[in-house]
Amino acid sequence: MGLKLTDSLWSSTILAGALALSPSALAQETDAPEEPISVEEAEADEEARQQRIVVTGSRIARDNFASANPVTIITADDSALAGLVDTSDILQGSPIASGEQINDSFSGFVTDGGAGANSVSLRGLGAQRTLVLVNGRRWVPSGTRGAVNTVDLTAIPTSIISRVEILKDGASSIYGADAVAGVINIITRDNLDGFQINGAASVTQEGGGEGYNIDLSWGKVLDRTSFSVSAGYARQNKLEAIERDYSQCPISPRLTDQDFDGTLDNRNPITNEELCFGFIYGLVSSPFGFVRYEPGLTNADPSDPFFDAGIAGFGIPNYTRTPINGFDTRPGADPTSDFFDNDGAFYRDELSPTVQNIVSERDTFYAVGQVSHDFELAGRATTAFAEIFLNRRETAATGGYRQFFPAVPGTNPTNPFGTNGPLAGFGGFTVLPVLPSYQIQDPTQRVEVDRGQLYAGLRGDLFGDTWTYEAVFGYGTSEGTYEQDNWLQNQVDFAVDAIFDTNGNLVCRPLDANAPADIQADFSGCVPLQLFTSEALLAGSLPADQLNYISKVTVGNTTYDQLTFNAFASGDLFELPAGTVQGVFGVDYRYQEIVDTPDIEAQRDNVWGRSVAGITEGDDTVTEAFVEFEIPILGDTLLSEELTLNLSGRYTNYDSFGDDTTYKASANYTITPEVRVRGSVGTSFRAPALFEQFLGNQTAFADGFLDPCINFADVSEPGDDLYDNCIAEVPVFYPGNINDDPQVFPITSITSITGGSQDLEAETSESTTIGVIFTPEAIPVRFAVDYFNIDLENEIASISVGGILGACYNSPNRSDPLCSRVGDRDPVTLNIDSVDASFVNVALQSTSGYDFSARWDQEFESGDLVVDGLITYIENQESEILDTVEFSQGRWGFPRWTGAIDTRYEWNDWTFSWDLDFIGDSSEPESENFDPGTEVLDRIVSTDLKIYHALGVRYQANDWEVIGTVRNVFDEQPPIVSPVGGASATRVFNTLPGVGYDLLGRTLVVQASRRF
Repeated sequence: MGLKLTDSLWSSTILAGALALSPSALAQETDAPEEPISVEEAEADEEARQQRIVVTGSRIARDNFASANPVTIITADDSALAGLVDTSDILQGSPIASGEQINDSFSGFVTDGGAGANSVSLRGLGAQRTLVLVNGRRWVPSGTRGAVNTVDLTAIPTSIISRVEILKDGASSIYGADAVAGVINIITRDNLDGFQINGAASVTQEGGGEGYNIDLSWGKVLDRTSFSVSAGYARQNKLEAIERDYSQCPISPRLTDQDFDGTLDNRNPITNEELCFGFIYGLVSSPFGFVRYEPGLTNADPSDPFFDAGIAGFGIPNYTRTPINGFDTRPGADPTSDFFDNDGAFYRDELSPTVQNIVSERDTFYAVGQVSHDFELAGRATTAFAEIFLNRRETAATGGYRQFFPAVPGTNPTNPFGTNGPLAGFGGFTVLPVLPSYQIQDPTQRVEVDRGQLYAGLRGDLFGDTWTYEAVFGYGTSEGTYEQDNWLQNQVDFAVDAIFDTNGNLVCRPLDANAPADIQADFSGCVPLQLFTSEALLAGSLPADQLNYISKVTVGNTTYDQLTFNAFASGDLFELPAGTVQGVFGVDYRYQEIVDTPDIEAQRDNVWGRSVAGITEGDDTVTEAFVEFEIPILGDTLLSEELTLNLSGRYTNYDSFGDDTTYKASANYTITPEVRVRGSVGTSFRAPALFEQFLGNQTAFADGFLDPCINFADVSEPGDDLYDNCIAEVPVFYPGNINDDPQVFPITSITSITGGSQDLEAETSESTTIGVIFTPEAIPVRFAVDYFNIDLENEIASISVGGILGACYNSPNRSDPLCSRVGDRDPVTLNIDSVDASFVNVALQSTSGYDFSARWDQEFESGDLVVDGLITYIENQESEILDTVEFSQGRWGFPRWTGAIDTRYEWNDWTFSWDLDFIGDSSEPESENFDPGTEVLDRIVSTDLKIYHALGVRYQANDWEVIGTVRNVFDEQPPIVSPVGGASATRVFNTLPGVGYDLLGRTLVVQASRRF
């Protein structure tokens, strides 16, 4: 369960922090230390203003740090004080990162990059539309499975970060494709001279989710040469759902009493406790509905409370009708009886929360080397440099246990419902538990990813006094393996199709003598499964020989390689009355290749109950040329202090889709020393990612009730497109009795097929930003407000199965082009077999809103106070697909207001911090069809304003420092919400992971550093 801190220790820790920040502690006199550069808005102190520096959003070095582009800077020092020791936490916690962020909480799902990959999405437009750079250069995407496309943040250890610059608008003309929503540029530490050791530990009050890391660095700065090496290890312990009150039972909260029993629905009427849902087990699907095996019913005693005369009358006395999640399905059952207690492990999901990860277990190893050497080349100052980054991630991710419910033929003599009386031949299925004590199947995914990134290049003076150049070669590679225990479909099918041989022994039904060789190989050594035993149904126990025959550890491999070359020259072009025109001219080259090879059984579609995949293999090459000009329009005149125009353009040619051009125009207008206006308009694009072009077909299982023809006569009439299309394929009472057949066939899942397409076009976007910056001289406060708007067209998406079917069956004579993606209906059950949901260009997205940022620097006799704040307001978050428009602003993951306010006070060798982060309220529209047979659905669909506080203190001596931070000081729990169909964020653990809520609870973080 992990290490816990006692309540008294927590109280002492918080009290000490409060006393440290009290007026008496701060009122001591001292000489004010030099203020470090630490800003939210792209401003800096006077020392930085006098340097020629490059700010993310432009490649032009300038004397003024006041950028025409809205940039937020997060320093490593501030992040450390806030207790953020993971790169994912630093970036995903920014107010600019709206929408659902993929982190370790989604390791039980199929996500881009595979289990354990962490990504960041700016403005809610998706991680694939946020460009992540390191030192201004592209890193290789990494992860596992076919959908690898973005930089995995776990590859960038926090210990090497100096600061993070976040450009808050599109910049494809500056950096190339993918910079649609913005750019994150991570700047690493350099110029280390000496030896340094750093360590950190984070411990949660309730246990679980602890983190530890240690790193060692050594460097040397000589007259012409500097070099450094560092290595580190980070450990993240798992946090299981059972370890938190909000997640230890999968509930479905509702606030109505629709059955009028005096108790809120989805609560136990006896105990009034919330009912647990999720996977149940120990059941059998039978002609009587779901039934449970009861060994004590072998004597068919009518006095037994579980006796069921209907089932016993067919000579099957061992089974009784069973409540499903507390709902008693027996005829005439009394819902207030003790039978309806929801306490049994067979009626509630008591297994998955014991293993399901809120935070996955992760080990990360890394090594970094940097070297630079100054010399003269052709009489000009030149620097040769190289950087190498090596990283290994090992993740063990558990999404919970599985049900095992293979269909057992009625001819199998162990199936009591297929061999007795009029039920002979019925093919029921069992629902078995997967218990850890018997290890029927290990539910853990194991992932290992090795990443390497190398850069080498030259930079220096080109000609004249102002022209410089940089040329960099880069190579990045990622290789990942992913493995998991699985059952093989062929072996399961053979094993459940059992018969008695001539000696009365249970054996697998022999194959036809002409069966193909591969089928005979799968059948070899077949051991019949016996699934109707008490041990199997109630304890999840299968004999080793049965289990070994159907099981296999499947292993897949993913490689991603990237080769880059970038060169540009910048300098002064000519003089205008208002100043010097500067220019940049450059070229880019990039080659990328992905190869994902799933296990051979996945390629054969021979994995029971899992999505399967084909091989993903493809490459792409891009060549680009770009220019940028900075033009001073006005100098110090009556109407302005300064007006500067920045123009940039880029020509891009991809082998995959062709060529395109992008542009951007930015203006920076200083009206008075106290008022500055900035703005930009421009275009960006995102070329089809490798996996969107070459993804091998992935299969998944969609809900069969997405078929529009189910009960179509209740919602349409003759003459309606839906009615006419459905009546041509199914009877009017579908899915009732079909063709007068007395057997009512069940609605089965629809196979969803998602694959790549090489006919995709690039996504394009237009962005606009307008900002006003106030720097009053009378008070030490700087304030900025920026408006942003990004319109994305031609979005590449995989249309949902429901969207495809709805568009098809609601079109005249099924004329919609998407109808070609709908498979045939089964000739017996009439269920839709499959739907092709492969990638297409179909959607539009738009986002707009305001960023409010402010900074207050105040010097006191006792010390210096700095308050930084960034607040984001979402005005509009809109998406359109298949003529359906959805607005996400104010919904889960897209609260109108989010913000962070950081306060720092420096006194002598001490720094005290108070960080306040807030997430505004949100609400989802209720789904009318969530609960079949209900009309009024009063579920919990709203979240209230959440405010999180963190208190930190740093002590710095000459060669060492210690930082202590308490995060989530008041132990705020994440909001509990109900399941809602079509929600804008994924509900897991009864709450909303990945949208900013703290899932760990109160946490103590301690960091220490020693320099030698």
